[in-house]
Amino acid sequence: MRQKNISIKIPKSWNELSDRQLKLTALVFHTTSPGLIFDIRVLYILMNIRWWHLGKKIKLHFVLSQVPLSELKKHYSYIYKERNRTVFLPYMITKKEAYFSPMENMSNITAGEFAVADDLSRLWQKNKTRNVLEYLAAVLYSTAPNIRPRFEKDDLAAKAELFKKVPLKELLAMKLAYDGCYESITKRYPRAFPKNGPSASQDAKKKYGFGDPRNVRTEIWDA
Repeated sequence: MRQKNISIKIPKSWNELSDRQLKLTALVFHTTSPGLIFDIRVLYILMNIRWWHLGKKIKLHFVLSQVPLSELKKHYSYIYKERNRTVFLPYMITKKEAYFSPMENMSNITAGEFAVADDLSRLWQKNKTRNVLEYLAAVLYSTAPNIRPRFEKDDLAAKAELFKKVPLKELLAMKLAYDGCYESITKRYPRAFPKNGPSASQDAKKKYGFGDPRNVRTEIWDA
């Protein structure tokens, strides 16, 4: 009997992921431990399979019956080995208005904004609390596309409040894109970014208006 050939289409790089795929992938990375469930969820996202897509589910089931998952993963190994997304979600809707992302590779943010974003990124790696991401969004996103008003660090706490209702998966997608941009920038300017850079400072919360560390919200699992 002639074997049936079935082709599947998946993005070939981080920047080819749609906004929806980026948000869901970022959420899976932060809520699911590595393993079979993680791998299947990633594949569902890359194939754009939703709960009502019975045909796509049957196709995937057939493919997995013919090809080991370990072999399939080789075709999208970038998901596991790289973090080089340099395109942000184009905007976030806050409780008052739309806020727009920096340009690709953060090419239009200032050195001051970059320094604050770096502090917040390091703090996120340390404590994984949601409101650090809200502060990071307040740094990176502005009220007009491709136009960035003068950055005022003293206004950061008030601006971060606007991002409290933004879905967690959007904030995580922003962080993933920031990491890709950061990696790209540091590779281009290695002398400016030595590998043994400074760690997150102990007073970072007070520095950017967090106040008492006990007041930092820990809603990382709220999707």
